[in-house]
Amino acid sequence: GRLASGILSLARHIGETLWGAVSRVFGFIRTAAIAGVVGLAGAMTLLAKRGIDVNLSFQQVQIGLTTMLRSGPAAARMFEAIRKEALTSTYSFRELATYSTQLIAMGFGANQVLPTMRAIRDTAAGMGGGTERLQRLVRVFGQIKAKGVFQGEEAMQLSEAGLNARAMLGIKPGQDIGRLKIPAEQAIPKLLAGMTAQFGGIETKLAGTLQGRISN
Repeated sequence: GRLASGILSLARHIGETLWGAVSRVFGFIRTAAIAGVVGLAGAMTLLAKRGIDVNLSFQQVQIGLTTMLRSGPAAARMFEAIRKEALTSTYSFRELATYSTQLIAMGFGANQVLPTMRAIRDTAAGMGGGTERLQRLVRVFGQIKAKGVFQGEEAMQLSEAGLNARAMLGIKPGQDIGRLKIPAEQAIPKLLAGMTAQFGGIETKLAGTLQGRISN
């Protein structure tokens, strides 16, 4: 039927690059598991027949995380956490790993990354979804963290993304954001809380739909 056809189509389009393999193997596994058609072994077999070394791809992710976190055990925990997040996300493992690594590079702690990504994913999904919107939000929060202070540039970028940062931070109309010099440690939690209050849980609900699964 159409579901089986969609799964086979997804499998046929598994990318040739290793990152592409990581991205699509997780999407394929989730879709197949829900449909009850093919399990984990079947997905891995399909990839093996196409000559894609999935283990090597996973190893590359772990190496990257180990380099960023400077700890093998911490990298292993992060890898597993991202893998679990991907199981209930409309975004692929590759995307979650990429953006999580970007946040780490911009100064977010390992324990801050996934909660931050969850709020960003919910917000992106609630505002129409799409990788471009997710990228924009990750970039803005990375800038705030790296600068150490919330500035007018980030307020404008969030506004362009459809978020009222002034309201979330309690900034009165007419107040100069630059002069307030709100520390990133204060601004980021308030922004994430505001986003979660507005969009919390939306992305997970979308991922739970058949449409969300197949689109992954």
